[in-house]
Amino acid sequence: MQSTARWNAPSSHHILLTGILATGTAAISSKRLKLRVVTSQAPASPSSQAMDSPHRPQAMDSPQRRQESGKLAGSVVALGKFDALHIGHRSLAEQASRMGPPVVLSFTGMGEILGWDKRLPVVAPCDRARVMLLWSAQCSGLTPDEFSLEFGKVRHLSPQQFVEKLAVELRVKGVVAGENYRFGYKAAGDSSELKKLCKEWGLDVFVVEAVMDKFDQAPSSVQGDARDRGQVSSTRVRKALADGNMKRVTNLLGRNHRLFMTLDNATRIQIESEEQDHEEQREKRVLYKVPLSDSCNQYPAQGSYRCKVAFQGLGQQQQTWNGNGGALERSWECDVEITEDEARIWDLETPESLERRQGFVSIEFR
Repeated sequence: MQSTARWNAPSSHHILLTGILATGTAAISSKRLKLRVVTSQAPASPSSQAMDSPHRPQAMDSPQRRQESGKLAGSVVALGKFDALHIGHRSLAEQASRMGPPVVLSFTGMGEILGWDKRLPVVAPCDRARVMLLWSAQCSGLTPDEFSLEFGKVRHLSPQQFVEKLAVELRVKGVVAGENYRFGYKAAGDSSELKKLCKEWGLDVFVVEAVMDKFDQAPSSVQGDARDRGQVSSTRVRKALADGNMKRVTNLLGRNHRLFMTLDNATRIQIESEEQDHEEQREKRVLYKVPLSDSCNQYPAQGSYRCKVAFQGLGQQQQTWNGNGGALERSWECDVEITEDEARIWDLETPESLERRQGFVSIEFR
Protein backbone atom coordinates (compact mmCIF):
# COMPACT_ATOMS: atom_id res chain seq x y z
CA MET A 1 0.00 0.00 0.00
CA GLN A 2 1.36 3.39 -0.93
CA SER A 3 2.05 5.59 2.08
CA THR A 4 0.29 8.90 2.36
CA ALA A 5 1.75 12.18 3.54
CA ARG A 6 0.34 13.37 6.83
CA TRP A 7 -2.00 16.33 6.77
CA ASN A 8 -1.69 19.04 9.40
CA ALA A 9 -5.14 20.05 10.55
CA PRO A 10 -6.29 23.53 11.53
CA SER A 11 -5.52 24.28 15.15
CA SER A 12 -9.09 24.57 16.35
CA HIS A 13 -12.53 23.18 15.82
CA HIS A 14 -15.82 24.42 17.05
CA ILE A 15 -18.11 22.08 18.88
CA LEU A 16 -21.82 22.52 18.42
CA LEU A 17 -23.06 22.85 21.95
CA THR A 18 -26.77 23.29 21.53
CA GLY A 19 -29.20 21.65 23.80
CA ILE A 20 -32.26 21.59 25.88
CA LEU A 21 -32.60 19.56 29.01
CA ALA A 22 -35.23 16.86 28.79
CA THR A 23 -36.55 18.64 31.84
CA GLY A 24 -37.93 21.59 29.98
CA THR A 25 -35.26 24.16 30.81
CA ALA A 26 -33.05 25.34 28.01
CA ALA A 27 -30.87 27.96 26.46
CA ILE A 28 -31.43 29.24 22.98
CA SER A 29 -28.16 29.39 21.11
CA SER A 30 -29.43 30.67 17.78
CA LYS A 31 -30.92 33.91 19.12
CA ARG A 32 -29.89 36.32 21.81
CA LEU A 33 -32.70 36.58 24.34
CA LYS A 34 -33.54 40.04 25.59
CA LEU A 35 -35.32 38.91 28.70
CA ARG A 36 -38.02 41.21 29.99
CA VAL A 37 -41.32 41.02 31.80
CA VAL A 38 -44.25 40.15 29.54
CA THR A 39 -47.19 42.26 30.59
CA SER A 40 -50.66 42.51 29.14
CA GLN A 41 -48.83 43.41 26.13
CA ALA A 42 -15.71 6.83 28.35
CA PRO A 43 -13.84 7.11 25.40
CA ALA A 44 -13.06 3.63 24.07
CA SER A 45 -9.57 2.64 22.99
CA PRO A 46 -8.98 2.08 19.26
CA SER A 47 -9.53 -1.44 18.03
CA SER A 48 -6.57 -3.72 17.54
CA GLN A 49 -7.21 -3.60 13.82
CA ALA A 50 -7.00 0.18 13.87
CA MET A 51 -3.81 0.14 15.92
CA ASP A 52 -2.26 -2.29 13.44
CA SER A 53 -3.03 0.00 10.50
CA PRO A 54 0.16 1.30 8.90
CA HIS A 55 -1.43 4.75 8.67
CA ARG A 56 -2.28 5.20 12.36
CA PRO A 57 0.41 7.07 14.34
CA GLN A 58 1.34 5.99 17.85
CA ALA A 59 1.23 9.52 19.29
CA MET A 60 -0.42 12.86 18.61
CA ASP A 61 1.57 15.87 17.51
CA SER A 62 0.59 18.45 20.10
CA PRO A 63 -1.46 19.04 23.29
CA GLN A 64 -4.02 20.95 21.20
CA ARG A 65 -4.55 18.01 18.88
CA ARG A 66 -4.72 15.61 21.82
CA GLN A 67 -7.43 17.77 23.38
CA GLU A 68 -9.47 17.79 20.18
CA SER A 69 -9.09 14.07 19.63
CA GLY A 70 -10.35 13.30 23.13
CA LYS A 71 -13.83 14.52 22.26
CA LEU A 72 -14.39 11.80 19.67
CA ALA A 73 -11.79 9.17 20.54
CA GLY A 74 -13.28 5.69 20.41
CA SER A 75 -16.64 6.85 19.09
CA VAL A 76 -18.54 5.89 15.95
CA VAL A 77 -19.47 8.95 13.92
CA ALA A 78 -22.56 9.21 11.75
CA LEU A 79 -21.90 11.57 8.84
CA GLY A 80 -24.52 13.90 7.38
CA LYS A 81 -26.09 17.35 7.51
CA PHE A 82 -28.56 16.43 10.27
CA ASP A 83 -30.62 19.59 9.87
CA ALA A 84 -34.13 18.16 10.26
CA LEU A 85 -33.14 15.16 12.42
CA HIS A 86 -35.68 13.00 10.57
CA ILE A 87 -36.05 9.21 10.62
CA GLY A 88 -33.40 8.83 7.93
CA HIS A 89 -30.90 10.63 10.13
CA ARG A 90 -32.02 8.56 13.09
CA SER A 91 -31.26 5.34 11.20
CA LEU A 92 -27.62 6.46 10.93
CA ALA A 93 -27.43 7.05 14.68
CA GLU A 94 -29.06 3.66 15.31
CA GLN A 95 -26.40 1.87 13.28
CA ALA A 96 -23.62 3.86 14.95
CA SER A 97 -24.93 2.80 18.36
CA ARG A 98 -24.60 -0.86 17.33
CA MET A 99 -20.89 -0.30 16.64
CA GLY A 100 -19.89 1.89 19.58
CA PRO A 101 -20.65 5.20 21.33
CA PRO A 102 -22.68 7.12 18.72
CA VAL A 103 -21.81 10.67 17.68
CA VAL A 104 -23.69 12.75 15.10
CA LEU A 105 -21.05 14.61 13.10
CA SER A 106 -22.08 17.55 10.93
CA PHE A 107 -20.61 20.79 9.59
CA THR A 108 -21.21 24.44 10.47
CA GLY A 109 -21.05 27.39 8.10
CA MET A 110 -21.94 25.49 4.92
CA GLY A 111 -24.77 27.81 3.98
CA GLU A 112 -22.70 30.96 4.23
CA ILE A 113 -19.80 29.54 2.22
CA LEU A 114 -21.93 27.89 -0.46
CA GLY A 115 -24.32 30.83 -0.76
CA TRP A 116 -27.50 29.09 0.34
CA ASP A 117 -30.56 31.21 1.05
CA LYS A 118 -30.91 32.01 4.73
CA ARG A 119 -33.81 30.21 6.37
CA LEU A 120 -34.91 29.02 9.76
CA PRO A 121 -33.77 25.53 10.78
CA VAL A 122 -36.32 22.74 11.00
CA VAL A 123 -35.21 21.94 14.55
CA ALA A 124 -34.54 24.77 16.98
CA PRO A 125 -30.93 24.65 18.20
CA CYS A 126 -32.18 24.55 21.79
CA ASP A 127 -34.28 21.47 21.01
CA ARG A 128 -31.64 19.23 19.47
CA ALA A 129 -30.50 17.63 22.73
CA ARG A 130 -34.10 16.64 23.51
CA VAL A 131 -34.34 14.92 20.12
CA MET A 132 -31.06 13.10 20.78
CA LEU A 133 -32.56 11.89 24.06
CA LEU A 134 -35.64 10.62 22.22
CA TRP A 135 -33.38 8.74 19.82
CA SER A 136 -31.79 6.82 22.68
CA ALA A 137 -34.84 4.52 22.66
CA GLN A 138 -33.72 3.26 19.21
CA CYS A 139 -30.00 3.52 19.99
CA SER A 140 -29.60 0.72 22.54
CA GLY A 141 -30.28 3.18 25.34
CA LEU A 142 -27.35 5.38 24.27
CA THR A 143 -27.97 9.08 23.73
CA PRO A 144 -26.02 10.25 20.66
CA ASP A 145 -23.68 13.17 21.16
CA GLU A 146 -23.32 15.98 18.62
CA PHE A 147 -20.07 17.26 17.19
CA SER A 148 -19.49 19.72 14.37
CA LEU A 149 -16.56 20.74 12.21
CA GLU A 150 -16.19 24.13 10.59
CA PHE A 151 -16.93 23.56 6.93
CA GLY A 152 -14.50 26.27 5.88
CA LYS A 153 -11.62 24.35 7.48
CA VAL A 154 -12.35 21.01 5.83
CA ARG A 155 -14.00 21.89 2.51
CA HIS A 156 -10.73 21.62 0.54
CA LEU A 157 -9.78 18.22 1.94
CA SER A 158 -9.70 15.35 -0.52
CA PRO A 159 -11.67 12.22 0.40
CA GLN A 160 -8.35 10.63 1.50
CA GLN A 161 -7.46 13.60 3.71
CA PHE A 162 -10.91 13.73 5.28
CA VAL A 163 -10.85 10.08 6.34
CA GLU A 164 -7.29 10.59 7.56
CA LYS A 165 -8.54 13.44 9.72
CA LEU A 166 -11.17 11.17 11.27
CA ALA A 167 -8.64 8.44 11.96
CA VAL A 168 -5.56 10.40 13.00
CA GLU A 169 -6.75 13.60 14.66
CA LEU A 170 -10.23 12.76 15.88
CA ARG A 171 -9.34 9.11 16.56
CA VAL A 172 -12.79 7.76 15.86
CA LYS A 173 -13.44 4.04 16.04
CA GLY A 174 -15.84 3.80 13.13
CA VAL A 175 -17.87 5.65 10.52
CA VAL A 176 -21.50 5.38 9.38
CA ALA A 177 -22.98 7.13 6.34
CA GLY A 178 -25.95 6.87 4.01
CA GLU A 179 -25.65 5.25 0.61
CA ASN A 180 -26.02 8.64 -1.10
CA TYR A 181 -23.40 10.39 1.04
CA ARG A 182 -20.77 12.45 -0.79
CA PHE A 183 -17.67 13.89 0.85
CA GLY A 184 -14.34 15.50 0.10
CA TYR A 185 -13.52 18.51 -2.08
CA LYS A 186 -16.29 19.09 -4.62
CA ALA A 187 -18.04 15.97 -3.28
CA ALA A 188 -15.46 13.79 -5.02
CA GLY A 189 -15.96 10.79 -2.72
CA ASP A 190 -19.00 8.51 -2.53
CA SER A 191 -20.01 5.72 -0.16
CA SER A 192 -17.90 3.15 -2.00
CA GLU A 193 -14.83 5.36 -1.67
CA LEU A 194 -15.64 5.90 1.99
CA LYS A 195 -15.69 2.14 2.65
CA LYS A 196 -12.38 1.68 0.85
CA LEU A 197 -10.61 4.51 2.68
CA CYS A 198 -11.95 3.58 6.11
CA LYS A 199 -10.61 0.05 5.71
CA GLU A 200 -7.22 1.44 4.72
CA TRP A 201 -7.14 3.53 7.88
CA GLY A 202 -8.34 0.72 10.13
CA LEU A 203 -11.80 2.16 10.81
CA ASP A 204 -15.02 0.19 11.12
CA VAL A 205 -17.44 1.37 8.45
CA PHE A 206 -21.08 0.75 7.58
CA VAL A 207 -23.17 2.23 4.75
CA VAL A 208 -26.89 2.48 5.55
CA GLU A 209 -29.54 2.13 2.88
CA ALA A 210 -31.73 5.18 2.37
CA VAL A 211 -34.97 5.28 4.34
CA MET A 212 -37.67 5.69 1.72
CA ASP A 213 -40.64 8.00 2.09
CA LYS A 214 -43.50 5.53 2.48
CA PHE A 215 -45.86 8.24 3.72
CA ASP A 216 -46.26 10.04 0.39
CA GLN A 217 -49.54 8.95 -1.18
CA ALA A 218 -48.25 10.04 -4.58
CA PRO A 219 -44.50 9.31 -4.47
CA SER A 220 -42.48 11.69 -6.56
CA SER A 221 -39.11 13.38 -6.60
CA VAL A 222 -38.68 16.76 -4.92
CA GLN A 223 -38.40 19.56 -7.43
CA GLY A 224 -34.94 21.10 -7.41
CA ASP A 225 -33.28 18.18 -5.61
CA ALA A 226 -31.25 16.18 -8.14
CA ARG A 227 -30.35 13.52 -5.55
CA ASP A 228 -33.94 12.83 -4.53
CA ARG A 229 -34.97 9.25 -5.27
CA GLY A 230 -38.00 9.15 -3.00
CA GLN A 231 -36.05 8.91 0.26
CA VAL A 232 -36.95 10.75 3.46
CA SER A 233 -35.20 14.11 3.39
CA SER A 234 -35.12 17.49 5.09
CA THR A 235 -36.52 18.98 1.88
CA ARG A 236 -39.59 16.79 2.19
CA VAL A 237 -40.01 17.78 5.84
CA ARG A 238 -39.84 21.46 4.92
CA LYS A 239 -42.41 21.03 2.17
CA ALA A 240 -44.81 19.23 4.51
CA LEU A 241 -44.45 22.07 7.02
CA ALA A 242 -45.07 24.64 4.28
CA ASP A 243 -48.23 22.70 3.34
CA GLY A 244 -49.40 22.53 6.94
CA ASN A 245 -49.56 18.71 6.72
CA MET A 246 -48.54 18.00 10.30
CA LYS A 247 -49.41 14.30 10.18
CA ARG A 248 -46.91 13.88 7.35
CA VAL A 249 -44.35 15.96 9.26
CA THR A 250 -44.76 13.66 12.27
CA ASN A 251 -44.25 10.58 10.10
CA LEU A 252 -41.10 11.96 8.49
CA LEU A 253 -39.60 13.16 11.77
CA GLY A 254 -40.68 10.20 13.87
CA ARG A 255 -41.97 12.68 16.47
CA ASN A 256 -44.24 15.71 16.71
CA HIS A 257 -42.79 18.96 15.40
CA ARG A 258 -41.99 21.63 17.99
CA LEU A 259 -41.86 25.33 17.25
CA PHE A 260 -39.85 27.51 19.65
CA MET A 261 -40.48 31.24 19.94
CA THR A 262 -38.95 33.87 22.19
CA LEU A 263 -41.30 35.93 24.33
CA ASP A 264 -39.48 39.23 23.82
CA ASN A 265 -42.42 40.78 21.99
CA ALA A 266 -45.28 38.57 23.14
CA THR A 267 -48.53 40.16 24.25
CA ARG A 268 -51.39 38.78 26.31
CA ILE A 269 -54.93 40.07 26.04
CA GLN A 270 -58.36 39.07 27.29
CA ILE A 271 -61.30 38.98 24.92
CA GLU A 272 -64.86 38.98 26.20
CA SER A 273 -67.53 37.18 24.25
CA GLU A 274 -70.58 39.31 23.35
CA GLU A 275 -72.88 36.33 23.09
CA GLN A 276 -74.03 36.48 26.76
CA ASP A 277 -76.82 38.84 27.90
CA HIS A 278 -75.24 39.83 31.15
CA GLU A 279 -71.72 41.18 31.43
CA GLU A 280 -70.90 39.01 34.43
CA GLN A 281 -71.78 35.92 32.40
CA ARG A 282 -69.68 36.81 29.39
CA GLU A 283 -67.04 34.27 28.51
CA LYS A 284 -63.50 35.59 28.76
CA ARG A 285 -60.89 34.17 26.42
CA VAL A 286 -57.16 34.61 26.88
CA LEU A 287 -55.05 35.20 23.79
CA TYR A 288 -51.26 35.15 23.55
CA LYS A 289 -49.84 36.76 20.41
CA VAL A 290 -46.22 36.02 19.44
CA PRO A 291 -44.68 37.51 16.26
CA LEU A 292 -43.43 34.93 13.77
CA SER A 293 -40.27 37.03 13.51
CA ASP A 294 -39.40 35.70 16.99
CA SER A 295 -39.45 32.07 15.79
CA CYS A 296 -36.34 29.98 16.39
CA ASN A 297 -37.21 27.35 13.77
CA GLN A 298 -39.58 26.75 10.89
CA TYR A 299 -43.28 27.22 11.55
CA PRO A 300 -46.09 25.51 9.58
CA ALA A 301 -48.46 27.02 7.05
CA GLN A 302 -51.19 29.43 8.07
CA GLY A 303 -54.05 27.64 9.76
CA SER A 304 -55.47 26.42 13.07
CA TYR A 305 -53.86 23.58 14.99
CA ARG A 306 -54.44 21.68 18.21
CA CYS A 307 -51.18 21.87 20.14
CA LYS A 308 -49.39 21.25 23.38
CA VAL A 309 -47.88 24.50 24.65
CA ALA A 310 -45.19 24.89 27.28
CA PHE A 311 -43.27 27.83 28.67
CA GLN A 312 -39.54 27.23 28.95
CA GLY A 313 -37.07 28.94 31.26
CA LEU A 314 -39.45 28.87 34.23
CA GLY A 315 -38.53 29.14 37.85
CA GLN A 316 -38.41 26.09 40.09
CA GLN A 317 -41.86 26.81 41.50
CA GLN A 318 -43.39 26.26 38.05
CA GLN A 319 -41.81 22.85 37.51
CA THR A 320 -42.65 19.35 38.64
CA TRP A 321 -39.94 16.82 39.36
CA ASN A 322 -39.47 13.19 38.53
CA GLY A 323 -38.08 10.49 40.80
CA ASN A 324 -34.56 10.95 39.44
CA GLY A 325 -34.37 14.60 40.41
CA GLY A 326 -34.95 15.96 36.91
CA ALA A 327 -37.45 18.66 36.02
CA LEU A 328 -40.47 17.69 33.96
CA GLU A 329 -42.09 19.96 31.41
CA ARG A 330 -45.38 21.61 32.36
CA SER A 331 -47.68 22.01 29.36
CA TRP A 332 -51.20 22.92 28.33
CA GLU A 333 -53.47 21.72 25.53
CA CYS A 334 -54.82 24.62 23.50
CA ASP A 335 -55.61 25.91 20.02
CA VAL A 336 -52.92 27.72 18.06
CA GLU A 337 -53.57 29.83 15.00
CA ILE A 338 -50.72 30.65 12.62
CA THR A 339 -51.44 33.85 10.70
CA GLU A 340 -49.38 35.78 8.20
CA ASP A 341 -47.28 37.46 10.86
CA GLU A 342 -47.95 35.91 14.28
CA ALA A 343 -48.84 32.83 16.29
CA ARG A 344 -52.04 33.19 18.30
CA ILE A 345 -52.34 30.91 21.30
CA TRP A 346 -55.93 30.69 22.53
CA ASP A 347 -57.31 29.91 25.98
CA LEU A 348 -53.99 29.20 27.60
CA GLU A 349 -54.93 28.87 31.26
CA THR A 350 -51.63 29.66 32.92
CA PRO A 351 -50.96 30.77 36.50
CA GLU A 352 -50.64 34.51 36.95
CA SER A 353 -46.97 34.15 37.77
CA LEU A 354 -46.34 32.70 34.30
CA GLU A 355 -47.71 35.83 32.67
CA ARG A 356 -44.77 37.75 34.07
CA ARG A 357 -42.18 35.15 33.09
CA GLN A 358 -39.42 35.60 30.59
CA GLY A 359 -37.92 33.05 28.25
CA PHE A 360 -39.65 31.33 25.38
CA VAL A 361 -42.58 29.15 24.46
CA SER A 362 -42.58 25.76 22.75
CA ILE A 363 -45.54 24.74 20.60
CA GLU A 364 -45.85 21.04 19.80
CA PHE A 365 -48.13 20.30 16.84
CA ARG A 366 -50.27 17.18 17.05
